[in-house]
Amino acid sequence: MNETVVVDANIALKWVLTESDSQIARALLAEWKKKKTIVYVPTLLTYEVTNILYREVGAGRITSETAQDGINLIFRAVSPVFSRNFALNLRALALAKQFGLSAAYDTHYLALAERKECPLWTADTRMWRAVKDQFDWVRWIGDFPVTKHERIFNGTKEQLFEDSTETIQQQRAERTRQLIGKEDEP
Repeated sequence: MNETVVVDANIALKWVLTESDSQIARALLAEWKKKKTIVYVPTLLTYEVTNILYREVGAGRITSETAQDGINLIFRAVSPVFSRNFALNLRALALAKQFGLSAAYDTHYLALAERKECPLWTADTRMWRAVKDQFDWVRWIGDFPVTKHERIFNGTKEQLFEDSTETIQQQRAERTRQLIGKEDEP
């Protein structure tokens, strides 16, 4: 059986943006890919990631194409979990209240990790500090030993982004072929 983890949007964004700890986040992703770890996220991540990448485009820090490539990379790496009942939302609400957090967005990641009985990896300093003493399954990004994985990471990073670019180019070519094919139809 595959290992499972939950990651928050802060870590997923570090896979595609150059930020502090991006190298660690990419090393984590490479390690999970190598081990075939299932990376769960609440559907909230899809909205958070899209919005932040959009803001980065608006601020002129990345191009639209980079944002699209980033979304493709992130969404291929994760398995979004949609909860049809409100149990996850209710638990997130209770966790936000329990830890005195100003919003309940981030506690959805906690609630999902709790439900899946797996670690939550986060780069959210505020939430991590609030919960770390009570939830030993919440992992801080800085706890991952990058130096131990540097050699693996460097080789995997190149392959990871080569594969991503190639896949994205293939997807674009396929969409173009489909559009051209539709124009040819009577």
